Amino acid sequence: MTEMLQSTGETGGELQALTQRLRELIPVIREYSGEAEHIRRIPQPVIDRASELGIFDALVPRRWGGQELGLAAFYTSARELAHGDMSAAWVVSLLMSWNTMACRMPLEAQEQLYADRNYITAALAYFPPGKAERADGGYTVSGKWGYGSGLPNADWAFLSGMFDTDNGPDMLAFLVPKSDLILHDDWKFAGLSSTGSVSFSAEDVFVPEQFAISFGALMSPFDHPGATLHADPTHRFLGGPTVSNPWGAGIALGGAERMVELARERLFNSQIMGISRIDQPLSRVRWAQAHQLVRAAELLYDKLVAETVAHGEGYWRREDTGQQTMDTLTIVALCKDAARLIMDGAGSSAWSTGNELQRYFRDMHVLANHLQHDWDNGAERASRHLLGLPYAPTDPFNTEGPEAAHA
Repeated sequence: MTEMLQSTGETGGELQALTQRLRELIPVIREYSGEAEHIRRIPQPVIDRASELGIFDALVPRRWGGQELGLAAFYTSARELAHGDMSAAWVVSLLMSWNTMACRMPLEAQEQLYADRNYITAALAYFPPGKAERADGGYTVSGKWGYGSGLPNADWAFLSGMFDTDNGPDMLAFLVPKSDLILHDDWKFAGLSSTGSVSFSAEDVFVPEQFAISFGALMSPFDHPGATLHADPTHRFLGGPTVSNPWGAGIALGGAERMVELARERLFNSQIMGISRIDQPLSRVRWAQAHQLVRAAELLYDKLVAETVAHGEGYWRREDTGQQTMDTLTIVALCKDAARLIMDGAGSSAWSTGNELQRYFRDMHVLANHLQHDWDNGAERASRHLLGLPYAPTDPFNTEGPEAAHA
């Protein structure tokens, strides 16, 4: 771990200090987890405590008063916070991460964003893109975007719009205050239900010039202003840090680790037909199987994070992208299998609405069906990368886009 941290200028002490602060947030997350599911977003006391603990500025450049801890800190945050609740881990880590995207915007925008506080909270949803038109001093944007995770807890939103130029349509990215947007109460899911991943819309919202940037430049490692403004290679990572797969895999792993911990306690505290589960051989074996699946996931995850952080910035070769994707898919699949083993032998009371285990089980399965972790979609593409085969005809990166540079 020390060697990995040194590759991004971090020190073991800084990461350990952040880890301790993350663990201080976990009891607060658990205290509000029931309310979070009821209101379908993270309660404000959790957000306030995360701010007090100095979590949201972990990736912000030192130029703006942040900690500039880099990718390893981001992945650590996702995994650690999932021990409290997977939805909370999802939201808090995303609110942390989108500061890296804010630091890809023009310098004038960054100066305004960080003038009064050393972090911002933002959500992001780029598809389907809306429509942008030129206006005096900027643009007007209209459209509707989906899955704005954490937007109810954020102050800003990244969104996109197609803009007609003399050379044809161009896709632009915009950073817009949440107060200018219409939020739609449509996040009603069985798992990850507290992420507040609502859709939102804008109607002729004015966006100043400095809060607009070419989408291609924003997602590129090197073509945005932050590539030269900030030393931390996190700001030159392809597509931003959440595009790198260890983020979601870390949430799955943290959730599975918590399930194994809870299931172990249940072995000693639960009975069936008057017999303690710890005295039933098959119950012990089932738990041991789940424990070992999570251990295998942990070993693969540590390697995946180390390789991702060591790479640091820039484009990846196709074979590297394929291996990273397969590692991520495998970690999530192992965690999902462990969750199933645990719940198959947990007894009916584990399915009560107030029980942590059933919430983790639902969250795990929704996460495993997220686009980034969908086995059918991801493994097909990854196999082509690993074997050096042509892109599938239907692949959006077939002829255009960042991955074309990997070929």
